[in-house]
Amino acid sequence: MFNENTLFNMFTTKQVDSSSYLVEGSVMEFGVPPIGTGVPRNGAWGLFNNGIWDTLVNFGSVDTSDYSAGLDFISLQHIYSALSHPSRPPADPNFDMTDTQMLLYSTQVNATVNWNLRYGGLGYLRSGKPLATSDGGCLWIRNYWDWHHKTNLDYDVIILKINADGTLITGENEPEQFQRNISVFPNPGKEFHINTNLTDYAVCFVNTVGQNVLLVDHLFGDRELPADKLPPGTYFYKVLQKGKTVEKGKWIKR
Repeated sequence: MFNENTLFNMFTTKQVDSSSYLVEGSVMEFGVPPIGTGVPRNGAWGLFNNGIWDTLVNFGSVDTSDYSAGLDFISLQHIYSALSHPSRPPADPNFDMTDTQMLLYSTQVNATVNWNLRYGGLGYLRSGKPLATSDGGCLWIRNYWDWHHKTNLDYDVIILKINADGTLITGENEPEQFQRNISVFPNPGKEFHINTNLTDYAVCFVNTVGQNVLLVDHLFGDRELPADKLPPGTYFYKVLQKGKTVEKGKWIKR
């Protein structure tokens, strides 16, 4: 227990030295109003040093539940932690076919965050544990069901190589989505954030009856779009570049 409002669930550990360990798990913020039927949770790791708890690093989005998928490190300057949002499987009768996201964080043992990456847009994504590599980067494995193109429950596996600076080494057989690096979050959420390496692109929002309700163009890189005038509900979005749709998905406005 780190404070009266935060519970740290411990899952796996990795030894730092003879007297300290990093412990990976999740944090549940009981002082925050519930979202849906559950308590908001994030991934986290804590440093257990000489018999006492020291640093706590908390990852994830404020208004979503993000589930830890594991951590690994070789250097304490590059501690890799992976998250899934959400972890509920498609077999769940309440499952909503909204694109899920994977998150990867690089942190230092003093709790400094080096960078973080988000990936989505391939349907149901579920992160695996990262594997730190001797060059300072990591390997990151995940599986996904691309319900945009496959009607049956058919999973594929992706292994990504991430450099120490957070850049991605892409391969010839990887989905184009990962080479474009487009993700939308939080989903559901009150704000619409897009992370991408695209330049001069546009985002179009369409309601459930097929009407274009918002178009934001001439965008570059990561942005938060002015979605405050959209009433709560379900929308479909399209990411356009040079008049061509390069990504699409469903977004729920809270």
